[in-house]
Amino acid sequence: MVRVFHLVMAFTFGWMSCSSPTTKIDLRYIDFEEQINCGQAHIDVSPLGIIRMSWTRYDSDSTYSLMISTLEGNTWSSTHTIASGTDWFINWADFPAIQSFNDDQHIAAHWLEMSAEGTYDYNIMVSLSADGGKTWSDPSKLHDDAITAEHGFVSMARYQDKIYVSWLDGRNTVMHDNNHEHRGSMTLRGAFINKSFDITERKELDNRVCDCCQTSTTSNNSTILTAYRNRSSAEIRDICYVIHKNNFWSDPHTVHNDEWLIAGCPVNGPASVMNEDLAGIAWFTMGRDESKGKIQLAISKDGGVNFLEPIRLDEGDPLGRVDIKLYDQNKFIVTWMEARDTEADIIASIVDEGLNELNRFVISKVSPKRSSGFPRFVVRDNDMIISYNLIEKDDSSIETKIIDITSVLQ
Repeated sequence: MVRVFHLVMAFTFGWMSCSSPTTKIDLRYIDFEEQINCGQAHIDVSPLGIIRMSWTRYDSDSTYSLMISTLEGNTWSSTHTIASGTDWFINWADFPAIQSFNDDQHIAAHWLEMSAEGTYDYNIMVSLSADGGKTWSDPSKLHDDAITAEHGFVSMARYQDKIYVSWLDGRNTVMHDNNHEHRGSMTLRGAFINKSFDITERKELDNRVCDCCQTSTTSNNSTILTAYRNRSSAEIRDICYVIHKNNFWSDPHTVHNDEWLIAGCPVNGPASVMNEDLAGIAWFTMGRDESKGKIQLAISKDGGVNFLEPIRLDEGDPLGRVDIKLYDQNKFIVTWMEARDTEADIIASIVDEGLNELNRFVISKVSPKRSSGFPRFVVRDNDMIISYNLIEKDDSSIETKIIDITSVLQ
C-alpha cells in the first residue's frame, strides 16, 4: 500500500545562489513487508526499466539474509532470498548490492563472508540469477587469491553483455617475507562476469588506494569508468578514476587536486555516472586545511576522458555519502547527507551540463549516525526512486520513496 502526499517547502541553494521559489514536490512512500530489522538497501534498474531492491535482513544476532524484491506499480512485490549465512561481514559502509545484465532476467548479487577470525578477514561472494531474482546460483568467490585479508567495497556496472566489477583488495596488506610480517597497500582490482558465471580478466587497476572508501563503477557502450579514493605516499587522499576503452585500461587520473591530507580513511567514497557523452563524479572532501567538508561535482563532456573544474554543492556541513544519476540525458541528480544539529537531511540537487543548479530539495530527515548508512537511488523515466535507513534506538528499518522529477523542475 502506498501513502501519497505532497510536500511544500522553501529551499536554499547553499553555495550556488541565495534562494529558490517555493516548490511542490510529488513525493510518495512505498511500503513493503520486510521493512523492520533490515538495512543496507540498494536499488537497481534494468535496461527495460524493471526496478529491484536488495537489502540485508537481520534474522538474528548471527544470521543474515540478502533479500530481493521487484517494484510492481507502486508497491514492492513478494520477496525472494538471494543467500543466507551465519559468517557474514556486516558493515554500515561496505554493503551488498545487485546489478542487472543487459536483459531483464539475469542479475548479479554480491555480499561479504568472513574468511578467518580477524576482524577484517572477509571475502567477496557473488551469485547469479537467470530468472529475475527468483532463484540463485551457488556462490563463488570474486577474487582469485587465497589470502585471509579484507576484500570489499564492491561496485558493479553492466558493460555490453557482461558486468564489470571493481573492488578494494587487501591481499598485499598481509604478505609475509621470511616469516616477518610485511604490510603492503590496499589495491583496486576489477573483473568481468558473464551470464555463464565465468569470472575473467581479473586485473589490478591501482596499487595504492584508500583502505575503506567505496568504489563507484559506471559505463556506456564503449567505456568503463571506476572512481575511487586514492592514497599517495604523502597521505593525500583525493578522488581518482581509471577508464577502460578499446580493451585497454588507462593509468589512474585525479579528478581534482583537493589535496586532502588525512592519515586515516574517511570511509566516504565517490559516486559516478555516464552516458555516451556526459560523465559525472560527485564526492566528499575536506581539502587542505579545511575544518569542514564539502560536496564536489565534476563533469566530463568527452565520455570520461577529461573532467572540468568541479563545483561545490553542499550547504556548509555535509556528511557526504553521495550518489549520482543522470536524468533526461543531460541533467545530473546528486544526493548527499547534510548535518542539521542532532539530525541530518538527505538533500538532492539537480544540475545541468552547464553546471547550473536547477533546483534542490530535501528528501528526508535521518540520523547522522553511521548506522543510517548510504542512501541509494535510481532514475526511471521521470521518477526518482530512493532507499535509505531509518534508525530508532537500536532498530533499523528501510524507507523508500518515489519522487516525480518534473514536479521539482516546474
